[in-house]
Amino acid sequence: MTSTPILARLYRVLEPRRTLLFIATLGLFLLLGAGMLRMRVSENIMAMLPDQAESLFADFELLHRAPFLHKALVTVSAKDDTAASGLTTAARNLAEALATSQAHDLFTRVEYGPPAEAGPGTLTAILANQPNYATPESLRALETKLAPEAVRESLRADWALMNGPEGWAMKDLVRLDPLNFRATALKGIAAANLLPGIRLRDGVFVSGDGRHALLVAETPIDITDSSGSERLLRAFETIAANVLPEGITANVVSGHLYAQANATAIKADMRLIMIVSCVALLAIFLLFLRSLQAGWVLLIPLGALCAGGVAVSLAFSDVSGITLGFGGVLLGISVDYGLHAFIALKQGGEGQATLLARVARPVLLGAATTMAAFGVLLLSDLPAQRQLAVFSIAGLAMALLLSLVVLPHLISPSPLKRFPLPDFTRLAQGRRPLIVALGLCLLALAGWQGRAIHFDGNLRALGLTSKAIDAAEIQVRETWGDVRGKAMVLVQGDSLEQALEANDRLYAGLRDGLPSGEVVSLAALLPSESTQAASRERWNAFWEDRAPALLKVLHEEGRALGFSKQAFEPFRNLITQDVAPLSAEGLHALGLERMYEGLLLPPQDTGKPWGVLTLAPDTAEAARLTAEASQDQARFVSQSRFGRDLGQALRDDFVRFLLLACLSVSLILLLALRSPRRVLLAMTPVFAGVAGLLTVMGLGGMSFNLYNMAAAILVIGLGVDYGVFMLERLERRTDLGTEHAVLLSGLTTLAGFGSLALASHPALNSIGLTVLVGMAGTLPGALLLLPALARSQHD
Repeated sequence: MTSTPILARLYRVLEPRRTLLFIATLGLFLLLGAGMLRMRVSENIMAMLPDQAESLFADFELLHRAPFLHKALVTVSAKDDTAASGLTTAARNLAEALATSQAHDLFTRVEYGPPAEAGPGTLTAILANQPNYATPESLRALETKLAPEAVRESLRADWALMNGPEGWAMKDLVRLDPLNFRATALKGIAAANLLPGIRLRDGVFVSGDGRHALLVAETPIDITDSSGSERLLRAFETIAANVLPEGITANVVSGHLYAQANATAIKADMRLIMIVSCVALLAIFLLFLRSLQAGWVLLIPLGALCAGGVAVSLAFSDVSGITLGFGGVLLGISVDYGLHAFIALKQGGEGQATLLARVARPVLLGAATTMAAFGVLLLSDLPAQRQLAVFSIAGLAMALLLSLVVLPHLISPSPLKRFPLPDFTRLAQGRRPLIVALGLCLLALAGWQGRAIHFDGNLRALGLTSKAIDAAEIQVRETWGDVRGKAMVLVQGDSLEQALEANDRLYAGLRDGLPSGEVVSLAALLPSESTQAASRERWNAFWEDRAPALLKVLHEEGRALGFSKQAFEPFRNLITQDVAPLSAEGLHALGLERMYEGLLLPPQDTGKPWGVLTLAPDTAEAARLTAEASQDQARFVSQSRFGRDLGQALRDDFVRFLLLACLSVSLILLLALRSPRRVLLAMTPVFAGVAGLLTVMGLGGMSFNLYNMAAAILVIGLGVDYGVFMLERLERRTDLGTEHAVLLSGLTTLAGFGSLALASHPALNSIGLTVLVGMAGTLPGALLLLPALARSQHD
């Protein structure tokens, strides 16, 4: 490479100016350190999503607007019947404490029951709007209540109710609904209830068994705000402990639980990774190098880490915590260049400038191929992978600068006390048939097992959860219903009416094709005006012939029991006179907006469409019915479907990245080595590493995800590095301590990745395990398989 004489000349230029060089280097470190302190770290999951795949991005945006996603569901539980007697009081007290305490900026509204507007008049208003809800099914149910004997039984029940303790409060309801049509009416609108497991006791939401109460808390804290989530959850725990009596407990379920758990794990993992990496690197240096000057090499990873972090913070507004977690990996890679320079320059004998020029050739070529492999990730649709690319390329560039420009001036030639190692080249070429046979077997196994590897697009699998969080989710699902596990179906329209009409068609198709109670739809509570008009027409036609006879029977049976002549005048008006259409404003006035606000999506900006959400089972049948009912105009989104689509996108990206990485690396090698045979030899460690990775992943049931894809690309870059160094050593018959340096480079990389394998966070752990496995093939491929395949001068 033409740059190697330049480096030799630069060494000679800087040799008499070392003090100035060291001051400039110190200033650079201070500048990078200041940049790291100003860095803003985020755990925003949006960084893990393809921002160029419009369909996937739109699906995630819709999932992000799911009902209750930005609310906290608090379940207050009594451990026994004795405690259950005070459950509703405890729930009220907790709700008031959360809303009025020092946490008022964290919990802006906490509801434990229907709003004040939703009083007895709400049920009366719903009954008065029966004509707007009339369906063939509901009218058939009413038909059974019109027989004279059924009328007589209903009026007797009304008379008993009127003469009971609540008689006066029930007067208006009985006058409007003497035949108990309310059971049918409430059943009809129940499909709009987001939480079907709710009952009402003492004005508090309770479960069917009476042992649990529900609070719905609104908070301005975004679920991606890890520090805010930690404050919110800590405040909740403190207030609950102070307010709730013995025997009653409370737990909360919200996205903030996952944000806090992941942020805590990432921070702890980052500390662990840095400590373990540094300790492991120090141990390797003390064991294999045994030189105080080797301590300077340890500064190279620090500079690389800071440079990578600052570069990402300049290129992106928020830096993903996972990207910084990749720092342990960068520590292991960036030290490689310093190791090769250090071991070569310690030998002396030819002059430091000459030795630097000789070692710089494979170092620069290896760095170019590694950067090329990482550079492929710049083409990724995932912001997090682009961050990894910038982080790694900038860090490796800094490692090159420190290794080839600064480090040589800190090393004085002296015999290096090496750890006794075998001659890997002689060993490999002495057992060539065995080693080549083992390599071929590994390739065959990779071809067999690689087909079993799948691509996991499940984002929750990349996040950290806990038994406590899982238990809380199960409790909510079993107590209040699986609203968080349902698929969402979005229909849109240029106006609210158009969106409601599309939603009515969707609901009709899903209701007829799925079991009762499986669909949650706004259509049951707020049909479109056209649907309401058809319902009123159906209602009027139903009563046209039936009303006179029914009113006569009602009058006679009522008079016999003691009801006045005008007692049921509101009911007569209901079945004989027209009613006005029902609107969203009308529902709001009745205090029912809480029932539909999570399902109605107003335009986010001028000119944007209205949206209406429907919740349906996350099944293929529900997806098929959705497509049929909406004529493919509705968007069906679910966690499982999103995961499958994301997995397919990852699979396509991985194949593309693998091909581009191999192509870019091969082109660089071909330009430098000028021989296809030499390129294939240099790629031998790559083939061994990838084959080992595919074999172990297939046998172990491991899968590719958003992050270990980047780790797999890294195996390619590292493998080429080692291949280039070993090929240089074999062909040029020069001993710059190459085998020693390659082994140490592999061990330092394993130290960096080994620390990631200790991480509790699944994303970091998967990176570590993937590269540990890949490196287990790459290192033997470089030290044994490549020499066995090459015809060196030892033959």
